[in-house]
Amino acid sequence: MNINLTINKMIGTILLVLAMCINCVNAADLVGSGFSYQGELLDNGSPANTEFDILFKAFDAVEDGDQNPIEPEFFNVQVTNGLFNIESIDFGDETYAGKEVFLEVNVRKSIDGGDYTALVPRQRIGATPYSVQSDYSVQAYAAFSADSATNANSAQMADKLAPGTASSGDILQFGATGWGPVAADSIGASLWNENNGNAYYSGGNVGIGIISPQARFHLDSNLPFELSRFDGGNRMFNNYYENGIVRGYVGSFQDGSYIGTDSSDFEIGTAFTNSNGKMHLTTKAVPRLSIDPDGNVGVGNTSPTTRLDVAGHQFLDPLNVRVDDSIKLSVKKDGSTTTFGTLNTEGTFVAKNNTQQNNDSNGMLKYMVVLQCDTNVAQIQRSYNGTTIPGAVTDTFVSANKCRVNFPTNISQRYWVASANTNLGGINASCSLFDNDSLECNRGFMSNGNNTSISGEMTILVY
Repeated sequence: MNINLTINKMIGTILLVLAMCINCVNAADLVGSGFSYQGELLDNGSPANTEFDILFKAFDAVEDGDQNPIEPEFFNVQVTNGLFNIESIDFGDETYAGKEVFLEVNVRKSIDGGDYTALVPRQRIGATPYSVQSDYSVQAYAAFSADSATNANSAQMADKLAPGTASSGDILQFGATGWGPVAADSIGASLWNENNGNAYYSGGNVGIGIISPQARFHLDSNLPFELSRFDGGNRMFNNYYENGIVRGYVGSFQDGSYIGTDSSDFEIGTAFTNSNGKMHLTTKAVPRLSIDPDGNVGVGNTSPTTRLDVAGHQFLDPLNVRVDDSIKLSVKKDGSTTTFGTLNTEGTFVAKNNTQQNNDSNGMLKYMVVLQCDTNVAQIQRSYNGTTIPGAVTDTFVSANKCRVNFPTNISQRYWVASANTNLGGINASCSLFDNDSLECNRGFMSNGNNTSISGEMTILVY
C-alpha cells in the first residue's frame, strides 16, 4: 500500500448516526436498509486531512467468516481534522436476517490509489441500523406509536445501549459503560495536531497518572518503581536548552574517543558548545561545588583559580584528610596546617608566607623575641608574632639588667624558654610570668654559686 499507513497506526472510530423519527413514517415510503456512518481517521497518529477512498464490507464474524457480496465503495471522501461522514451505506435488507453483522472498513489515499488497507478490528453493527428489518414485518408497523423500546417484545438488542434518550441527529459514541447517544456537535476536534508527520499539543499541561497536571509534563505514580525510562543506543543523552541555546546534558555522550572514557560512562555536565558556563552542585539552590570551563574545582568558591580551590570559613576548618576514620592532615581556618604522625616529603618542603595559628592551640611557636637588657635600658632588637591576632611585642625597663616583655595576647597558659646570646660560659637568661600578657626577664652570670645580673642580649621563645 502506498499511502504510508500501517494497520496499527490507523484508528477507525465508528460513530453510527441515530436517524430516528418517531410518528413520522409513511407506510408507503419504506426507510430502506442504508445507514449513515461517521468515523475518525488518524494518519501516523495524527488526524488525517486529505481525500480517501473508502470500501465497506460486511461479515458474519469479527474475524474470517462469510462475507456479504455487496461492497459499498466511496471515492474522494474528504477527511477534515480526522473526521468524515458517509450519508448512506447499504448492504441490502437481506443482510440483517437475525445474525450478528460486523463492518470492515478499508481505506486508501485517493491521490495514491493502489490497494486498500483494512482497519482492524471489525466493528459490530448495533441495533439501530439492524432494526431496518422491521420495515418488512407487518407486525412492526405497530411500533411506530411506541414511546420506548420497552414496549417492543422483540427488542432484545435495546439493552446493549447506554441509558438515555436519543434525539434526531444524535450519534453513538463508545464510552466507559458502552455505546450511548450524544449530540453530534459535542464531538470536538482532537487536542493534538499534526505537522509534517509530527504530532504536537500547543496548549495546557499534559498529565500521566493525574487529571490536573501542575507542569507542562506531570508524571504521577505511587508505584515503588522507576517513573520513566530513556532507552537508546550508543551516545544517548538529553540536552537542556535555555532560550534556544544548549547549556548542558545528562546521559552517555562519551564513547571512549576521549582519553580515559568508556561507552559505559555516565555524565552530567555542560555541553561542548557551552564554552563559558560552569557546572554547580547545589544545596538550597546555593552552589557548593563548582567546576569552571577549564576544569578547576572550587569548594565553597564559584571562581576557582587552581585545580582545587577550597574557600575557608570563619567557623569551620577547610580541610581534613582522613585514613580509616582518623585525621592525618588538617588545614585550619586560620591557615595553619597540622599533621598527625610523620610528615614525609620528597624534594624540598617549603612553607611560604606566615604560618599563623590560633592563639589557643599548642605545640607551635607563637612568639620570637630578641631583647637587649642593660643596666638602664630595655630594647627589643627584633620580634615575630606567629598568631592570627595582630599586635606588636613591646619592652619595659624595670631595673638594672631586668626587663619586661609585653605580648599582644594572653600567654599565661603557654610555654616559654629564654637563652643568653653569647658564646661565653656561665652566662644565662631566665623569665617569669609578670601578668597574663607579660614576662619579666633578666640576664645573669653564675660565679661561686651566686647569680649576678649582667647586661646583654637574650632570645625568648613562646609556644
